[in-house]
Amino acid sequence: MKNKSTLVLFICVSLFHMHGAAQQREIDLQPDAYEQAYIGLGIGLDHGGIGVRAEFLPAKWLGIFAGAGYNLVDPGMNAGASLKILPGKKVTPTAVIMYGYNAAIKIRNHMSGTDIHRESYSGFSAGAGVDALAGRSGNNKISFVVFLPFRNSVFHRDYDDFKEAGFEFKSRPTPFALSIGYSFGIAGKLRRH
Repeated sequence: MKNKSTLVLFICVSLFHMHGAAQQREIDLQPDAYEQAYIGLGIGLDHGGIGVRAEFLPAKWLGIFAGAGYNLVDPGMNAGASLKILPGKKVTPTAVIMYGYNAAIKIRNHMSGTDIHRESYSGFSAGAGVDALAGRSGNNKISFVVFLPFRNSVFHRDYDDFKEAGFEFKSRPTPFALSIGYSFGIAGKLRRH
């Protein structure tokens, strides 16, 4: 699992670097700055669970985002960057890297109705997905991402300790997480002054 995580992280960082280097000449020669912003609702790690996500694109190929929501245990937050591999197309493949909530454990005493343990865990996550333009004007978008969460050692320790103590979990931690969201375009191309 650790080798897979390292490989995915290496690929995402390499894609960011290669795409940025390839676009450098084009960006330096363009008289117009490209600025686009989105805000939307969704479900997934990049939305903090069930929540909102705001994204700013300082260039066609780069998005900087933050998300906040509720992950059914605690408030969840994330921030990161997304690489738009085919910017300007109706459907754009994306590579994403972010830091923030990527796991949660909630253990409830069903006799008393109280929580024995309730905690969200943070770490890096990397993913790949697509942004598809939506709406009549094409200013909005639907995003779908598959994330590989790099869960921290505290999460694994707590999970293993509770299992060894005899607690049963409804499900095992999945090796990936899905995200889907709908975002509204709130800014378009702006001219640099």
